[in-house]
Amino acid sequence: MLSAATALAASDPEGKTEASSLTWLLQHYRKGSTLNAYAPAFEKWKEHCEKKGIQPLPASPWAVAEYLQQITASAHAAGHTASVIDRHCSAISMASRLSNLANPMDHIIVSMARESGRRLLGY
Repeated sequence: MLSAATALAASDPEGKTEASSLTWLLQHYRKGSTLNAYAPAFEKWKEHCEKKGIQPLPASPWAVAEYLQQITASAHAAGHTASVIDRHCSAISMASRLSNLANPMDHIIVSMARESGRRLLGY
């Protein structure tokens, strides 16, 4: 599995930031366990984007909303809680913020997809 620093450094759209330069920042920004939870969530987002033929960053709000719908459906089928949705949203949000890009979580369509998924899975 990729480290959180590697996964989030991969979000650098211009390839100017090395994973090692993010390590210190990430270690002090959030707990390691939180970052380790974000890494596989962001990897899953990147895989989804690759299958769809779109760029993971900047993240299109419409693409994120559709992705959250898929995450919700698979989480519901597996009996998972709303924390699954929150983890994926946080991972995409952090990568966007670290890349100095618009945060798709601020878009109304993403908020609606997130809240409907959380309701379905139970807060």
